[in-house]
Amino acid sequence: MRNVALPRKYFGRREEIIPPPYLLSVSKNSFEYFIQLKKDPAHRDNVGLEYILRTSFPFKDPDGNIFMEYLGYEIGDWECNRCGYRPESDFLGGWGVRCPKKGCEGVLTYKEKYTSDECRVKGLTYSAPLRVMFRLRVKTKDGEERETPPRKVYFGEIPLMTDWGSFIINGSERVIVNQLIRSTGVFFEEKEEKQKDATITRIIYRASIIPDKGSRIEFELSGTTDKFHARVDRKKISGISILRAWGFETAYDILKNFYDGVRRLRVEGESLVDIDSGEEYKPEDLEHHYIFAILRYRAKLEDSAKEKEFIEERSIESWEGLQLLMKDERIKVESVTILPNENAVKSRFAKIVVDTLEEDTKPRDPDKMSPVKVPSEFSLKDYGYMEIYKKLRLVETMTMEIENLIERARSYYEVFFGDITRYDLSRVGRVKINAKVHKVPKILKPADVDRLRDMPPLALGADLNGYKEGTRLDEEILKDLFKKEKEIPVKDYTEEDARFLLPTDLIAILKYLIDLRFRRERKDDIAHLGNRRVRSVGELLENQVRTGIAKMEKVFRDRIAVINPEDPNIRPQDLINPRYVTNSIVEFLKGGQLSQYLDN
Repeated sequence: MRNVALPRKYFGRREEIIPPPYLLSVSKNSFEYFIQLKKDPAHRDNVGLEYILRTSFPFKDPDGNIFMEYLGYEIGDWECNRCGYRPESDFLGGWGVRCPKKGCEGVLTYKEKYTSDECRVKGLTYSAPLRVMFRLRVKTKDGEERETPPRKVYFGEIPLMTDWGSFIINGSERVIVNQLIRSTGVFFEEKEEKQKDATITRIIYRASIIPDKGSRIEFELSGTTDKFHARVDRKKISGISILRAWGFETAYDILKNFYDGVRRLRVEGESLVDIDSGEEYKPEDLEHHYIFAILRYRAKLEDSAKEKEFIEERSIESWEGLQLLMKDERIKVESVTILPNENAVKSRFAKIVVDTLEEDTKPRDPDKMSPVKVPSEFSLKDYGYMEIYKKLRLVETMTMEIENLIERARSYYEVFFGDITRYDLSRVGRVKINAKVHKVPKILKPADVDRLRDMPPLALGADLNGYKEGTRLDEEILKDLFKKEKEIPVKDYTEEDARFLLPTDLIAILKYLIDLRFRRERKDDIAHLGNRRVRSVGELLENQVRTGIAKMEKVFRDRIAVINPEDPNIRPQDLINPRYVTNSIVEFLKGGQLSQYLDN
């Protein structure tokens, strides 16, 4: 049935202003977007089931000797309309695919075993077989690499949607109810919080970054202390540590995004010289300044007699304290970051960021050292990784040496915040963040070239001078386009590499949060429909497929431990249990909370 409304007889006297919409198109389009049945397997878009399989594979063993690569999938049985050829185990059939036999110019056609009406009468499930093609790459002990021919693996029967937007499971007709959920993106709220042992009520300003997949990161700004902290999956952590992990390693990297007059100095004898301008300072010139120093020194490890070289960032209360450090032969002052107090007070962000940074880096008793320190072979960015890891994996870190801890923390960050299969803002989330905190212009002018690095990823909004619409913009492309154009239309770039949380996002979110604190911006209404979206049947089934693949990967890891890589007869179906994917879909359609029996 075509995706159009049935003809209606209208008995009213007044003419209809708007014709009734075809409401089933929402579910039918969503399911087709997920399954892409009516597309050639070699030319499917990277969405839905195709996207999940591409990003989930290859599976590989811990030693990196066996790789299981995904090549494509076919749904249903196909047959040539001329010679009767049926696709073999090394060929994918699909919509519009031509017969591979020499001399035959026929097209493969879909062969339906039972129609939806027959399934309803006979008590069957209206479905089609799902076959996924894999290829194994195996490394032998001699270092040689061996590939197996591509082979299809039968994954079971996947339910299909009828022309009426329903599914037939064991003869009973069921429909999936669309779900209204909070949209991905960033949301700002303001809450009153009462202290346990006091009558004072404080106001908390919160920015919540909600991804489609992955950990939820929140920034909270107290209205009483005017300092902020962060939460990762509800666990409290220093907000400065989050900024360090995302690339803002030092006080200079952080403060220059919020304040004017931030300077970075190097030590030359008893004087300090501005690294950028060459201007010379004496320590006494730094009175009424915030002072942050990067120090290098040797110290003993905790619970050990071994000495190691450390780098540390420390907040210094006065210029006299800085002078003492410069004269101390045991300590090398690598660089000094300064900010005039007056600049902080007059800034639109007040002293919120610099006071939070000072609190994070001030010396602690009894050793009078800052907690922000790492061995010199690492960087302060690694300190941010380590703080996140220690909060989220507390038990594991208690007995680990600091070198192993940092290496583990790096890997954890790369897996949980740098892998699209574990962390994904989604296209909607990227667009929402851009619109909320970046306020990206729709048209760029030549003066915007230098601002591009401070903007989120942008794409070309139309075909221009040989560049196609959707091309990601960089400075070279912009300069080339501005040779002939005065204005360039742009739009949000939402491909995979833009769907992570970016350093520019964190700065823009913090600025918006501080503006909310001073009533320059408005909080979001969570109940507003503009902050919600519809999760339709295709997306719900994607979640079930992800669950099934996660179980399949666990089986792969268990089986690969007892497989001999030298065995020439290894097959893809020997390494996985393919039924997990289709079983999870069928179970959801049978008994899921959003699966309802269709009462005719």
